[in-house]
Formats: sequence, C-alpha cells, structure tokens
Amino acid sequence: MQDRGGNGHGALVAARNQLLGLAAQSKIVTGVRPDGLEDASQLQLEIDRDKASALGVSFDAINAAISTALGSAYVNDFPNAGRLQRVIVQADAPSRMQGEDLLRLNAVNARGQPVPLAAFASTHWITGPMQTIRYNGYPTMRIGGDAAPGRSTGEAMDEMEHLRHSCRPASPTNGPASRARKSSRARPRSSCSASRCSRCSCASPRSTRAGRFRCR
Repeated sequence: MQDRGGNGHGALVAARNQLLGLAAQSKIVTGVRPDGLEDASQLQLEIDRDKASALGVSFDAINAAISTALGSAYVNDFPNAGRLQRVIVQADAPSRMQGEDLLRLNAVNARGQPVPLAAFASTHWITGPMQTIRYNGYPTMRIGGDAAPGRSTGEAMDEMEHLRHSCRPASPTNGPASRARKSSRARPRSSCSASRCSRCSCASPRSTRAGRFRCR
C-alpha cells in the first residue's frame, strides 16, 4: 500500500490494518500478513546547532563521538605474541544503555577540548517506523498472502481488488504482473481512483489452483 496523498505514516498504517482485517474475514485468501518491521520505541537525539556552533563543536565531531561510543572505531594495530591484532574502541556496555548515557558523551571542539553532548543536545523517546520502504518513490507498506485451498491466484487477486473498494482513501490496485495475468484472461485492467493506493505483484504459481500474491 502506498501513501500517494501525503497523509502520513499513521494513516498508512491504519489503512493497512483495515485491509488486513477485511482479508482475515475472506474465504478466498489466507495468511494475509504485513511484510516488514512494526513500529517500535526509538530514542531521538535533538542537537541545537546554534549552541554547538557557539561551543566550537562540529557535526563531524558529534558524529564521531556517537558512532565510536555506540558502534566502534578502529585505532591501530599492535603486535601480540607474534600476531598483529587490531585495536577497537567502544563505550562500555553499562555506559551506553540509557538516553542519559548518550548525553554524557564528549565531543571534541575546535580547540581540542571535550564538550559533553548535554551542553547542546537533548533526548526523548518516540514511537515510529523501524524501516522505511518506498515503491515508485512513495512510502509503502508491503502485504503478502496466499490463495485459500481450492482457490487460484487469480481469484485471490480479484478478491484483494474487491476488498480495496472498502479501504478508503487507501486502496490497492494491480501492478504490472497482475495486469498481465488479467489481460491474458481478457479482463479489463483495474484502475485506482483514490489519492493513495498500492500496487500488487503476483509471482506465477506452480499450480493454477494454489498460489501466492504480494501487495506493496
């Protein structure tokens, strides 16, 4: 499902859940599910550019401090018992577990002096997407599923197209692969008149009586 009207992430999630609820009641499709990571809590770091500039701290220095503490940084190599080993630095685990720990990190300013991030930054928790998926440039939610036993992939696609009419303003429509299949059956192409829609692509099944579809 695609957010073509710029309605925001929340509206896209609501439209996806609406379509999943309708598909769960259908006897033609089964196992319809979202494909991707669900929203989760995230720590957001906000940097006051004016304060950082006044303290002589560049964004390169801030990025180096955060990436080194939370990730790691290569320093050099040293010989040890006849072997050359690498020196990697990183903040100790107890010192990088909370948001307050992040503000206690030091970034080096233009004078070579350490400046704590708390002097020009703040943190707060938000709930948001863990990954950003786009299709044709639009924010997208991917949905996958199967045709119910005894049903063909074509019937499953027709059912998803039928369910889209109940999902307003977000409604799925068939993509190139699905349109090719429908054209081969001499059926008219589907169209999307909603401001936000999704495109569905279908992989060719091994059997005409069972198959899978994917909406994205």
